[in-house]
Formats: sequence, C-alpha cells, structure tokens
Amino acid sequence: MSSNPTNDASTGQGGDVKVVVAGASGFIGRGLAGAFQDTAVELVGLTRRPDLVGGGSEDGYRWRRCDLFSRTQTLHALTGARFGVYLVHSTLPSAHLTQGKPADMDLICADNFARAAAHHGLEHIIYVGIAAGGDEDDPQAQTRREVESTLAQYGTPITTLRASMVLGPGSVASRILKDLVERLPVMALPKWTESKIAPVDRRDLVRVLVDLLGRPEAMGRAYDLRGAEVTSFAELLEGSARLLGLRRRFYGMPVSMPWLAARWISAFCDVHPAVVAEFVAQAMGGRLTHKTSLPDPVDWNPRPLEESLGGALGIKPVRNGEEAREVDRRATSLQVVRETELLRRGDDRRVVRSVQRLPLPDDHDATWIAREYARWLPRFMRPFINVERDPEMNLRFYLRPIGRPMLVLEFDDDVSHSDRHLYWIRGGALAREHRWARLEFREVLAGDQVMAAIHDFEPRLPWFVYRMTQAQIHRLVMHRFGRYLEGLCQEDAS
Repeated sequence: MSSNPTNDASTGQGGDVKVVVAGASGFIGRGLAGAFQDTAVELVGLTRRPDLVGGGSEDGYRWRRCDLFSRTQTLHALTGARFGVYLVHSTLPSAHLTQGKPADMDLICADNFARAAAHHGLEHIIYVGIAAGGDEDDPQAQTRREVESTLAQYGTPITTLRASMVLGPGSVASRILKDLVERLPVMALPKWTESKIAPVDRRDLVRVLVDLLGRPEAMGRAYDLRGAEVTSFAELLEGSARLLGLRRRFYGMPVSMPWLAARWISAFCDVHPAVVAEFVAQAMGGRLTHKTSLPDPVDWNPRPLEESLGGALGIKPVRNGEEAREVDRRATSLQVVRETELLRRGDDRRVVRSVQRLPLPDDHDATWIAREYARWLPRFMRPFINVERDPEMNLRFYLRPIGRPMLVLEFDDDVSHSDRHLYWIRGGALAREHRWARLEFREVLAGDQVMAAIHDFEPRLPWFVYRMTQAQIHRLVMHRFGRYLEGLCQEDAS
C-alpha cells in the first residue's frame, strides 16, 4: 500500500501522482488547489461547468468536464487516478427543474464515483462531510452515513473527515456573516443561534486532508475535526461586527423557527436559499468531540477562532488597539464573486432531473422493478395510458386513442445489469431529442433500495405548461408506484 502521495511525488517514487477531486470548484476544493505545490502531484478537478471555473485560485487544477450523475462520464473522468477526494454535496439544483431530495441526488453521485474508483483501482478516497446536528437521527447525519457507506461499498478504502462548520475566504459562512452585520444595524437572533459549534479553518482542514491521503493507518476511519474554540452563530455575528469595526445590536428571541430564518437570511444575503437552509442546519449545532485524535505523525493544531474568522472576512484581527483593516480584498472579492456566480447561475438548459427512492422487495432487483413499472403503469393510468414493449424491451407510451407515442424509451442492453436498468429517452410527443436523456432504475445501499431517476430530460411542452401538468403527474405516478412497492414489501414480510 502506498504512503502519502506528497512523499512519493517529492522523492520521485512512482512518477506523477494523479488526485481526482470531485467538487473541486467548491469552497473546500478551491482551498485544496495550492496544497500540492512543489510536488509532482497532479490535481484533476471535476466539474459540469468548466466555463465557470479556471483562473485565480483554481490554477492548481487540470479540469475535466464530468457530470457525476453520469456513470459513463465519471468512469472516464477517473482514468489514470491513484487517489480521490470527494467534496460533493447536492445542495443546489442540478438542472432547470430538479425533483427529489438532495440526499437522493448525493447517493447517485457517490455511487457513480465509488464504482469508477473501484474500476480504476484507486488506492484511497477521502470524503469531507459536514457533521451538522449532534443527533445521529438528523437528516444531514443520515445522508453523510449513506454517502460514506456508498463510497466504501465497492472496495476502495475511504477516510471521512467531519467538521461542524468550515471558515475561510469566499465561504458561505463568510458571506452570510459579512452581509448580515454590514446591512443590518439591529438583529433579532432566534434561539438556534445559541447552539454550540466548533468551526474549523479551511487551511487546517486542507492540511490534514493532504497529510492523511494515502496513509494506510487512516483508511476505514472517520475523524471529527474540532476547532480551537466552541462558539455559536450569535457569537460569530458579534465577532464579525467587532472585526469589521461596526456597532451592532443583537437581541435574543425565545423561539427557533429555522425554516423562517433561512428565508430571512437569504433575503439579505447573496446566497441561494437552499444553501442558506443547509448553513442554518449546520449552525444549529454540530458534533462536538472532546478531542480530535489523528494517527501519527499527523497532528491537529487548529488556528485560533479570531484568526479563522478574520481570514474568512478578509480582516486582520484587532490587537493592541490597532484598527481593523481589510487584507487581500481583491483576492477575497474575486473568490466571493466566483462562488456567487457558481451558486446562482445553475444550468442554462431547460432540462429536468427527477429522482425518487423506491423500496426493493426481497429477492428482487432493479431489472424486476423496471419491468414491474411497465406492467403497473397502464393499470394505474387506465384507461388513458397504454404501454407497448417489443422483444428488445424498448417501451412506447401512448395516450389513448392517439396513435403517436408520447414517449419512446430505448433499452440499453450494453450498460444494463441486474442492479441497473437503463432506458434512453428517444423522443415522442412529450420529449425533445436530447443525447443524454435517460431513465434509470438502479440499486443503492447494497441493494436495499432502488433509485428511479430521469436525467437530462427536455420536455416538448411549453415550460410553464410542463411544470403544471407533466411534471406534477410524474411526481404523483412515482409516489404511487412507491406505495405499491411498499405493499409488496409488507406482503413479503408477512
């Protein structure tokens, strides 16, 4: 087993070391860009939108276009890699219309990355997950556990790093804190802002990530990273106002209402509402370990909170009566502008992604689910829908009594297996021709469940009409199909 890749590269062992980073254009990924300077390590950044990255702090990457929702693209993107870093969190919409939970989106991306890593024989994956919420029943904690198990499912050793919040220039936290204290002279703080967290400086996180990459003693382990000081979101606001030299008044409220707070914060900050909602969940209280324990010789000496907060705001901490002054304002502003563009622009094409999680009855597989769906749908939609299946297992959906098919699904026998059944959407009255439009049924979580997912579907109906009709019908149909499968599972259990 290899040692740390920076040591291998610096001593010339094994030639260049290729590290593929999923989520490289995000806040933590940008911090990783300069971490392998003066070594032979080659950082390969994966992104769906190479037109939105490059330049500035991203110069440390060689970019590859990759949609992690595509198993084929992900397989090609990991070619030649020895190590992987996984920083993906599906917070923002990945299409013009996204139906489904972010946790389900995360699971598909992680499954594709893990399969590709196993195929190419990657030696190690490091996954950075947010340990938001001390309660293990918290939805974010459940998503993190699912991603962890999925990344390790196909045999590649993984290491998980968890942090309650990460601070640094251009982070979501820095934008929210700075916007709120600069724009609001008076703030009413809900009760959740008093929850305790221990933020981590991005530089400390990146240093540990680099030190652990490729170390056998770290593989199969998870480490909770705790910052130098325990604080709260309310105290971070007060500290931000002090560092920025602003006089602000804060008043506590006896209620929490995190859902209202997310919308309220988004109204005053240039951050997507979905990102704010995730940030609020993190600020409501993360995992607080008594001590961060890492394998030798990796140590954990986190920076003081004031230094981390000042760096996130682009401000030098005030010491010995000095006035606060902004530092490296141009670089910080560039990062903020680029991150904001990435968060708000999204995908320009009017395509649809729809993902639903379905139960899988015992002793059945994804192929059975796909065939059962083709049998069940005409019964559920009777007498409106007719489904025809030819000997090659292609499907045509007709709206009675119209003779032209509404949808034409072409079965792909080359990539379909018992754990994944794939159809290409090849047109019909309701679909435009799109090269990558597809419907898949894939097993996840070691075959415990199935994801029914539509990717890159481009409707033929006018967009407003589609959203009010076809999109809602699809959501209803998949919900009822899930209920039907739940009934079969209960029959099997009895």
